[in-house]
Amino acid sequence: MENRPRFAYFIWLTVGYSASSFGTYLNMVALGLYVFHLTGRALDTGLFMALRLIVSVVAGPAVGGLANRVNRRAAMVGADLAQAAALVALFLAPTAARETLVYVLAVVLGLGGTVSNVLLRSSIPAMVGEEQRVRANGYLVTGRSTAMTLGFASAGVVVAFIGYDAAFLITASTFAVSALVLLTVPLRFRAPGGGGDGAPARSSRSGFWTDQRLALAAVSAFPALLFMLAVRGLDAFGSASHNIGIPIFASLEYPENPAWFVSGFWTAWAVGSLSSYRLFGKRIDSSGASGGEKGFVVGTCLMSLFFILSFTGVPLYLLVLIAACAGLADGYTEIAYNTRLQAVAEEQRGAVFGFSSLLEMGGLGVGMIISSLLLEIWAPPLVVGSLHGLAIAAALAFIGFSLFAARGRRQTKTAEKRAGIESGPQE
Repeated sequence: MENRPRFAYFIWLTVGYSASSFGTYLNMVALGLYVFHLTGRALDTGLFMALRLIVSVVAGPAVGGLANRVNRRAAMVGADLAQAAALVALFLAPTAARETLVYVLAVVLGLGGTVSNVLLRSSIPAMVGEEQRVRANGYLVTGRSTAMTLGFASAGVVVAFIGYDAAFLITASTFAVSALVLLTVPLRFRAPGGGGDGAPARSSRSGFWTDQRLALAAVSAFPALLFMLAVRGLDAFGSASHNIGIPIFASLEYPENPAWFVSGFWTAWAVGSLSSYRLFGKRIDSSGASGGEKGFVVGTCLMSLFFILSFTGVPLYLLVLIAACAGLADGYTEIAYNTRLQAVAEEQRGAVFGFSSLLEMGGLGVGMIISSLLLEIWAPPLVVGSLHGLAIAAALAFIGFSLFAARGRRQTKTAEKRAGIESGPQE
């Protein structure tokens, strides 16, 4: 399969991914509101969101470890169809049964989203070729940002004018579209050993935990990669603070119309994220090293700094610019991060993405708990500055480590050259 038609097929896959992402973001708003509408208790809303997040955290390493043992296409299609079926079941269920069914739905959505996320990101090199990874990651970030913008923007309109049930059916249809695209697009989902279209590899005889240990060993062999995973987890930890803090800060600073702050911020963020690949994608090579590792940590620093600046009470026009810069840095770091992880050997790649999912979702979950507690006693700017400050500190530590390692390599090369000169030519 030539690269050009192969990538054209991947564009269609991106359309399906964007459709399901749109449904995910629409449903994120609609379901949160619906659980509270159904039970009248904020505790149930929190339990629903916590259960969904916990399932995602636990499922990450498990899905990554099984990536080499399952038919990836079938697993992703199954994940989409399971989420669609669960939403349709909620639509058909009587009201009395829905209070229980929403918790089942939380498990299905958490598990299905993790399966799709881990398997898709770890399969990109096989689908488009090693040299097209940056471009593919850029398209996925663009599609996700577009879906996020449209999903969040339309959620209120859909719920207000046609109701919760319509929101559930619309979301179910987006998962069905994604499943249909996955079934029909002729892209390869190779497994180690060349087992064909996602079939388990013939050489995959090692145990599940052995695969996990090998993946950890592969990451530990590259300290820079280990640092990137840690920084990514702390970035997710810091991101929880602005996700929770933005509505609170908007209500305090713009009490007459907090929605303007929230909508303006996320719209500008999305515009920046959409532009990231077009503006800076070419600075990342397919190895993920040049413009990737260092660009990732610099981008993380800038992104966290821009989020902190967003809570300083700047005028709305300046807030739009800062939020766009935050989105630009966010999009770039995601492309650079995924591209670098995709450079890991195929045998360990799925498990590495599983670990990444554990750190990202775990960091987000812990960050939400701590942010919620701190916001009871601290102002939003202080909470956001403190949590994002940890991400900045970790990124700066990575930069310091890289500079120290580079200096060591230069000194070693210099010493080797001097030793060669002093020894002179051998007779």
